[in-house]
Amino acid sequence: MNIMSEISNIFANTLSIVANIFYQIKLFTVTSIRNLYSIKEKLKDLYKTNYELGIYHFKALNYSDTIFRFKLLQLFFPNRVTNDANFYIGQSYVEKYNYQDGFKYLTVYLKNEPNGEFKEEASFFLNMIENKITSNNRIPLGTIKRRFDAIASKYNLINIENRSEFPQKILFKIVKEVSENIDMKFPCSMIDLGCGTGYIGNEIKKSKIVDSLIGIDISKKMIDFAEKYEFEKSPSYSELIVDDIDSYFTSKRRKSKNKYDIIVASDLLQFYGEVDKLFELARSISSNKSIFALNFPLLQDIPHSDKEFSYQYKYFLFSKEFVIKIAAQNGWITIKQEDFRYPNDAYGTAIIFKWSINTK
Repeated sequence: MNIMSEISNIFANTLSIVANIFYQIKLFTVTSIRNLYSIKEKLKDLYKTNYELGIYHFKALNYSDTIFRFKLLQLFFPNRVTNDANFYIGQSYVEKYNYQDGFKYLTVYLKNEPNGEFKEEASFFLNMIENKITSNNRIPLGTIKRRFDAIASKYNLINIENRSEFPQKILFKIVKEVSENIDMKFPCSMIDLGCGTGYIGNEIKKSKIVDSLIGIDISKKMIDFAEKYEFEKSPSYSELIVDDIDSYFTSKRRKSKNKYDIIVASDLLQFYGEVDKLFELARSISSNKSIFALNFPLLQDIPHSDKEFSYQYKYFLFSKEFVIKIAAQNGWITIKQEDFRYPNDAYGTAIIFKWSINTK
């Protein structure tokens, strides 16, 4: 009887242990399934988070972080990541002067998507790597916009005001000197092409040289700075426009066909690229007594060359003589010029031209 009782107890205990094992297995299975779903959701978040971080770093010009994020996506989500990743990685390598890897990724991007969103930028920088940039090439607008959006993100009004070497301060100084010594009726009208933060326009407005002041820039973040300037409790700029100058002056968005007494293009030429076209544009919007003020970095130490693309700065450099010659061919006479050094120690010049009515 005792033996049977012991067997029965052992059997009951065994069943209990087995039941508990099955319960633990079931519990583990349910938990595992839930964990898998949780992991899947986290993977979705991981993809989205890294993609958004990659875009953020690219726009902020943090190119090492851009490469890391998009390579991570290509490694763990090869069937999901878009072809755009090849552009972001390739362009980031180019900006870091790693042209070999930049060429590889940009080539893959164009091969997969010949008419993709970044076709113009990818093609331009592939040509740059292969030394195929010519005087007819234009720096892509997307590249310019991203560059100045990133610069604007690091600015504040205090550090703009305190930069004594600011090229715009030099240009403002000679515009003021010239306007006080030639036959101009005050106040004047002015347009600021590539107005950036609005510093030079605001200084001219404070000097009471102009009453009507229009600014145009491709970077909305730069325009946001220009909007902050005030003179006598009113905005310094009468109107601010977010656009590239070619699109604006050839489109129906242009509200008027006004002529301007003062035309300013500070640090625009090296990105615009086409000297002749810029002076033609200035001529088309000039009044009979207009002055055209611009500053730009100079081409140095390359004999018999008028224009070169700088691989270091990724914009065009011009000889002073070439710009003055093209200006004269378009009816603009040089009346003042002053050389200076940029914060990066590059040579630059500021020139004031006066419209010659006899050639109009």
